[in-house]
Amino acid sequence: MIVAQTQWNDGAKRARTLQWAIESTPCEFHDEHLPVKVSLGIEPYGPDDAPKDLIHRADMAMYNFKRQNKGPFGRMAAE
Repeated sequence: MIVAQTQWNDGAKRARTLQWAIESTPCEFHDEHLPVKVSLGIEPYGPDDAPKDLIHRADMAMYNFKRQNKGPFGRMAAE
């Protein structure tokens, strides 16, 4: 998801809302409830960023936070 012209806090709030919506949607398979979890990488971008670089940074932020167990989404740059 790319959110243009948004401050960090607003983007993070939108990401948490999306995460909540996905994780709170019931998922059933053969009469069993399957938990759904979402991990997100959040990364700011500017006009000089190439799409592949932005995606790579967001992926690295997500994997970094998953490794550190610091939460459901992460931000790598400017921290």
